[in-house]
Amino acid sequence: MGSISTDNSQSSTSKVIFITGISSGFGRSIVLHALSHGHYVIGTTRNGTVPYEKHSHLTVLPLPSFSNIADVKSVIAEAYSIHQRIDVVVNNAGYGIDGAVEEYSIEQAKELFDVNVWGTVAVVQAVMPYLRQQRSGHIINVSSPAGIRSSPGLSLYASSKFAVEAISEALAAEAKPFNINVTILEPGAFRTSFGTNTFTAQNRLQEYKEYHAKFDNILNTANGDVDKLGQAVMYVVDNVNTLPLRIPLGTDSVTYIRAKLTSQLDDLKKVESFSVSTDIGSTSSVKAQL
Repeated sequence: MGSISTDNSQSSTSKVIFITGISSGFGRSIVLHALSHGHYVIGTTRNGTVPYEKHSHLTVLPLPSFSNIADVKSVIAEAYSIHQRIDVVVNNAGYGIDGAVEEYSIEQAKELFDVNVWGTVAVVQAVMPYLRQQRSGHIINVSSPAGIRSSPGLSLYASSKFAVEAISEALAAEAKPFNINVTILEPGAFRTSFGTNTFTAQNRLQEYKEYHAKFDNILNTANGDVDKLGQAVMYVVDNVNTLPLRIPLGTDSVTYIRAKLTSQLDDLKKVESFSVSTDIGSTSSVKAQL
């Protein structure tokens, strides 16, 4: 299946890009930059509309919930039928929640995972048969530096992004034989409406007020340019074969992830002798290793 025919000057490189959660923020920026590059975009919102200008290369489909895999499969099937292919999938839909572990309700945890984790899985499961049939494709899963390093007050959100990271890492190896690439985006704090789409733990406790304040400060001092994020995603789309699996975006993301990896390596060095002393046949005393 070749490129879509159009009178656009970039028709030879036009791709069909499916994006979840395009109403605002990251999704909107990715849509606008994809359209400016001559791509065709099929996006989802809860009600099937967007609060910005329509475009002849943009189709918006309703996807009220990710909880029913049949609904997700139906949307993917409809998206595929429009151009008889899907080249890029961007799992962007998601939201945040702040609070200490003690403060969350189990219901909040389940609802968050339904969108951030199972929503991503549902889209991947629904689209993979089409991509395998094409023997081509690119799946971009939006994670976060919180998917590499958790912190007080963000444990639940971080755990959902840890899951996205683990799923994506395995998916990258599983999909490679079918010429399907996977990219994990790890945007830091960007100036979007993410703060208004972030929920607070149900059982707020005064004892954890410092963590609540810290999270508010992160949102209020966000330094990421959402327009540049859209540009970056287009670069990733165009250069996926030369880029690594994980793409941090923003100085804060790079700093945050580097600190976690450095700390983890330091810890590994401290306990390595102790760790290997538990092997069968080891002659070293376990106690003597630390």
